[in-house]
Amino acid sequence: SLDNCTISDNSSRDGGGICCVGLSNLIIDNCIISDNFAGGDGGGIYCRNQCLPTISTCTISGNSAIDDGGGIYCYDNSSPTIQNTALVNNTGEGVLASNSSNPSVNYCDVFNNTAGDFGGSSIDPNLGAVVSFNANGDPCDVFNNISLDPMYVDPDNGDYHLTRLSPCIDAGNASLDPDGTRKDIGAHYFDQN
Repeated sequence: SLDNCTISDNSSRDGGGICCVGLSNLIIDNCIISDNFAGGDGGGIYCRNQCLPTISTCTISGNSAIDDGGGIYCYDNSSPTIQNTALVNNTGEGVLASNSSNPSVNYCDVFNNTAGDFGGSSIDPNLGAVVSFNANGDPCDVFNNISLDPMYVDPDNGDYHLTRLSPCIDAGNASLDPDGTRKDIGAHYFDQN
């Protein structure tokens, strides 16, 4: 389990920040994965060979990959669960899935990724297709994912705290933040007390 970590400024062939291989059930919770580089696939996170991680309440931003998946790349029957996570400003796709991978992405903010927010031959076509509104009244897909600027305090200097006008506040699933309000999207919740 990776909890409350900051993984930034790394480089690798695949999985610039994290590389999950095989039947891994790794839990990645409340982490910031930023400014990592992959010379191949998966700038932030690379999942392959039937990998099944849970990625929850994370901020994945500013990562890049030469080939595919600036934020997260899922390959070869890998099916991560991604929830309450912000995937923003990555060079490449926010989430890319191919070769029979099937990521579950819900209650996320997937925004401003250079090659599109979602992509790949096995990505669910409903991901990113705006069909409804979330609890805040913001446009979302059927999985409650939004594609809006998260309004960080100072992302250029690594401050991914939410400002008070952020659409990520109370936009997560029905679990609660430490302040007793609905879950926010990203590694830092906005304290409404």
